[in-house]
Amino acid sequence: ELYLMTGNDREGHENRAWVFYNLGDLNRRLQRHEQAAAFFESALQTEVMIHGGVGLNSVGTLDSLAHTFEARKDYPAAIAHYEQLLSLLDGAVNEKGRYFKLNVANVHGDLADLYIAQAYASGPGIDDKTRRKVWQETMKAIHIWEDVLKSDPEALDQKYQETVDKLQRRVMPGTPMSEYNTSYLPKLEEIRVRQQTLLNDAMSPPERLPIGPPNPGNDPAITAQLAAEGPGYVLFDRRTERAYGRRELVNLIRAVAAEWNKRHPDLKLVVADLSLRGGGPFARHGSDHQDGREVDIWPVTNNGQPEPTNTYAPNYSRELTTELVNLIRQTNPAAVVYLDDPPLVDAGLVHATHDHNNYMHVLLP
Repeated sequence: ELYLMTGNDREGHENRAWVFYNLGDLNRRLQRHEQAAAFFESALQTEVMIHGGVGLNSVGTLDSLAHTFEARKDYPAAIAHYEQLLSLLDGAVNEKGRYFKLNVANVHGDLADLYIAQAYASGPGIDDKTRRKVWQETMKAIHIWEDVLKSDPEALDQKYQETVDKLQRRVMPGTPMSEYNTSYLPKLEEIRVRQQTLLNDAMSPPERLPIGPPNPGNDPAITAQLAAEGPGYVLFDRRTERAYGRRELVNLIRAVAAEWNKRHPDLKLVVADLSLRGGGPFARHGSDHQDGREVDIWPVTNNGQPEPTNTYAPNYSRELTTELVNLIRQTNPAAVVYLDDPPLVDAGLVHATHDHNNYMHVLLP
């Protein structure tokens, strides 16, 4: 019905492309892959007519086509579409941001997986030519991950580990390490070395140090309670026994939240993990949050929702988080904020650690 309503102009063509794409997506969800591929092809042809060729506007359609052919186990067609997709993405990767680059790395990884799947579908193992292709696409993905994830060693380590597991399990199963080195396939040990170097670097002491000796509890100075909700804020954990702190910390939270409420009345701050009443060991936090001078606050999102995010997530607002950090520092200049967001670290607004990209750790020395 929507298709029949479209006009024969540019807007109508764009609406037709949208209809074709969604019909393709619906058929793919129903596992009607042949129909899905036909609709995606129609969407692609319409996009070509609109834009005069296949370009970045067709990235989603090409990706969906490739996945559809993969689901049909038509690996040559899936590979052809992925190679076409990468010819577009690789040409623009240096001009785009972090998330575009990560998606390009994922496509390189997906293409390597397709080479492997095609090889196993046609025979008992993988020949040298396929191994070479897999290695080339894998290293392209690794180079992007090393560039984009250099400030997030945990995420990069996970990518290394996934790559090592895949190469050992699917590309060279049962092959002795001594045979990994050929004229075109460097030793798998190269990736292991990259991973170990990363881990060694990550083990350097973070800047965040304990604020003092362990607090045994029953400290009469740690009795100021923060209500479960107030102007500009809401507690993530509403258990009142975990929302105590020293008076100066609770006053800081209330003052910052009140000012934030004036600026952004529809977007509450999410406050988490103060201290226990009277201090003492704080579960799952090691030596943190024992002394009533530490609190975690979630970074701010860009969609108006007080929801989880991290410094690499699409819903993260660096602009609003920067505003919040500045507000904390202005309210109490003694406050120290830890957050693993490289631009904010470079600007001297926050301190870096290796484990704080999904919440800010705020303390009063």
